[in-house]
Amino acid sequence: MRASLNIARLDLQSLRLAVKCFETGSLTSAAPLCNMSLMCASRRLQLLEAHLGVPLFYRRKGGLEPTHAGQVVSLRSIELLQLLERLIADALAAPGPTGIVYENCGRRKKLGLVNAEQYQSAH
Repeated sequence: MRASLNIARLDLQSLRLAVKCFETGSLTSAAPLCNMSLMCASRRLQLLEAHLGVPLFYRRKGGLEPTHAGQVVSLRSIELLQLLERLIADALAAPGPTGIVYENCGRRKKLGLVNAEQYQSAH
């Protein structure tokens, strides 16, 4: 196991690509599902493997076969991507802030109790 992994080098598109490769068994099939050219997808997969320091797939004539690490990364990436989808859905469903709003334009003016949508539509 690598002692120091720069997590900033892991991007969601590359993890999504790894998941699609795992699900389809083919980089050729996975690339368009991720809106990538085959060449771009191949390079992203190589970079992901380099950043992680382990091969994720065996390249075979018939397609891709996940290594043990590839299975682990793909399954955890599925969980991560589902969690991010829930995070976005929850954030969008959350009510906006409410309370007393003050406007500071030279002198402080109390606007009263409003919600964020009312304030934004008025300004």
